[in-house]
Amino acid sequence: MKQLFTLSLLSLFFFTSCKKETVLENTTIVGKWKLIQTNSSYVNGGDFLWRNTPANFSKQIEFLATGHFDEKNNLGGSPQVCTGTWHILTGNVLEKNSSCQTVTETLTISEQTSTVLVIDYHAIEGVYKEKYVPTR
Repeated sequence: MKQLFTLSLLSLFFFTSCKKETVLENTTIVGKWKLIQTNSSYVNGGDFLWRNTPANFSKQIEFLATGHFDEKNNLGGSPQVCTGTWHILTGNVLEKNSSCQTVTETLTISEQTSTVLVIDYHAIEGVYKEKYVPTR
């Protein structure tokens, strides 16, 4: 009886202590997305708070079904247009090749529903998150 009780407790511990995997509602990110918030999380001792995108900074990205993307950034009055290719690796890993980057970006989609897309950028210091909403 004591062994059965111990086994039950251990089973309960293992099931409740597992890290929950990210589940994506949609299977595609195709469409236009507008940046609305950022979260510096761990980067430079970040505070884990979502911050609204400032008025003088905008970012919009359109993921096309062809595997290409168009990205428009306004970095404080300096417009930038980037194009490139994208594809989803296993699970929720997004790989982007951009005309504005010299290396392939490997990102994580940490949340995706019909109303929100959160992309995680991984750096040495930690994770930087961008939250997007669909736009026309």
